[in-house]
Amino acid sequence: MPTSREAKKKFVADINALANSALLAVTADYRGLNTVELTELRARAAQRGVSVRVVKNTLVRRALQGTAFEGLGRELSGTLLIAFSHEEREPGAAARVIRDYCRDYEKLELRSVSLVNEVLSAADIDRLADLPTREEALAKIMGLMRAPMVRLLTTMQQIPSRWLRLLTACVDQKKNQN
Repeated sequence: MPTSREAKKKFVADINALANSALLAVTADYRGLNTVELTELRARAAQRGVSVRVVKNTLVRRALQGTAFEGLGRELSGTLLIAFSHEEREPGAAARVIRDYCRDYEKLELRSVSLVNEVLSAADIDRLADLPTREEALAKIMGLMRAPMVRLLTTMQQIPSRWLRLLTACVDQKKNQN
């Protein structure tokens, strides 16, 4: 943790920069986790493009002022870490990483989630963690756009085949009558 005034100013500026570029922020109480477990959490987060910082509440409140996560400052108490999602491709990454880690390690307690200008309770993390990635969302949209065209083509292909089956049935009926 920063000790000198200059180090504290730099820490506040770093957190402010992270908050300004983030899409989602998640806070969790890390009391009870050891260094190895925190390092593992940071590694998982880094793989997903999530920034995780162990924070001092007073400094983070100051750092979040003027950002979209300013409301999160009221929720800060205890020993906290804060995770920020930055990538537009995966806006729910921080929520996903923290939720999954909370399942693995019960000592990590989710506190709050903030989605640009809105602070949500810990119960809402599943909604945000289940947000599709950009690629998944685009695939769903393309599937929805493609479905009517596929149905139309299928219907259009069935018309000649049904007509052919009707003619074949008529021919077979004529043969059976003779």
